[in-house]
Amino acid sequence: MSALLLALVVSAPCRILGPVQSLDAATLAQINNEQVVYLDSTTGTWMRHTRQTPLLVVFNQAATLPKGLRLHLRNGASLPGHPGVSDDPDHITWHHPWLGDLQWPLERVSGIGVMRPLTPALGDVLELVNGDRLEGFCAAVGPLVRMELPKASGALETVEIPWSQVQALHLAQAHMSPPVGCSAFVDGTVVPLADLRRTEEGLLQHGPHAAALAPGLGAVRAKPLVLAFGKKVLPLAEATWTTHTDETLPMAPRPTRVLSTDPLRLLGKGTWRVDLPPGMTRLRARVGIPRHVQHLVAGELKVHVSGHAVQRVVLQPNGTLLDIDCTGADYLLLERTVGEHGEVGAVVDLTQGVLLGE
Repeated sequence: MSALLLALVVSAPCRILGPVQSLDAATLAQINNEQVVYLDSTTGTWMRHTRQTPLLVVFNQAATLPKGLRLHLRNGASLPGHPGVSDDPDHITWHHPWLGDLQWPLERVSGIGVMRPLTPALGDVLELVNGDRLEGFCAAVGPLVRMELPKASGALETVEIPWSQVQALHLAQAHMSPPVGCSAFVDGTVVPLADLRRTEEGLLQHGPHAAALAPGLGAVRAKPLVLAFGKKVLPLAEATWTTHTDETLPMAPRPTRVLSTDPLRLLGKGTWRVDLPPGMTRLRARVGIPRHVQHLVAGELKVHVSGHAVQRVVLQPNGTLLDIDCTGADYLLLERTVGEHGEVGAVVDLTQGVLLGE
């Protein structure tokens, strides 16, 4: 084994999500469209699997969102960097540290800066670091952001504001979809990468970004958190979750991560809805019970697809694997019932969760 591979064994433990049983690897030596080669952390032997489905590779490191400007696209991608000069006011040019200079039409942009839910607005909203909020029309995005603001007389006033004074720009009626097929990196990049692969030498490679005006140095410069192989794969924690019945408690708040693969905790009796991005055909996750309530566990977890219960899990301390065919469905319902101890023991953790498509 080469010295580089020996270094990887020590430095890059990871978990592979997507197979029916998740895999723990002491290192990932190679992955591409054909095969996965990894060192099994349990047996200490090198394993080789043919790739047949999309999968996620989650490295054993967590990173909170770094400070600085980020471009947020409607497809869920998030890119650190800074705006560049654009000759077309209907497009934004963005310089990314290792993807290079990229350009998108503004209609594909959700916003720039720190994204958080806002009171619905008819216009574009610019939040400033001093707490002011300007609502109007974003006329151009470049080294300065140009806003057209309505005056009391009905006329428009044009102002140009440097990014050093901007907290966030939210474009009107914009939304962000879950980041399907996106990989995540320590610098805050969340992006789908075409032809992503990792070589036997440990180098991360990918095809040029579709929006690139001038390519950068590529992901060889980046430290990965979660790598997505395949266009239709999404951590379950990044799906859209909503309560579905009056007694259902909302999901516990998740920490702000670059891309969350954290466990999800369902508290109490009720039903939760999981919206499925288009093309998803399978849900895989492990149902577990926290150690502190294992002696009180009772009840069931039922998974409904298109109105029909497709898997019924009798809750028990050693956990159960969920493997749900959701082909053609728009959403799933997870129904939690309680047992003899009622709400006291009604705590369920969903770990290693992933949504997959063809």
